[in-house]
Amino acid sequence: MAPRTNTESIRELERNASRFDERLEQVSRDITRIDRLHEKMADQITGLNSRFSILETRILDLLRRQDETDRWRIGLQMAFFGSLMTLMMNLLLLALRR
Repeated sequence: MAPRTNTESIRELERNASRFDERLEQVSRDITRIDRLHEKMADQITGLNSRFSILETRILDLLRRQDETDRWRIGLQMAFFGSLMTLMMNLLLLALRR
């Protein structure tokens, strides 16, 4: 194979430079697209974090209400059984007096 001339080498270098420029432009567009997607995803994550905080607050409120309801129910049961025991003791005392 005959050695290339300077003109051929320059043309080949220009073609390679042109291909590299096209590829660089494509990579630049890809990076821009990825940056936009990243920003969009970051905004979505921020929105999800705020929604998670709201849900966390609601769950904690429900747990607090459940604890209050349980305490109220136990208090009501204790009062009922106390009243029942008082009634039974009064009936027993009434039966023993006769």
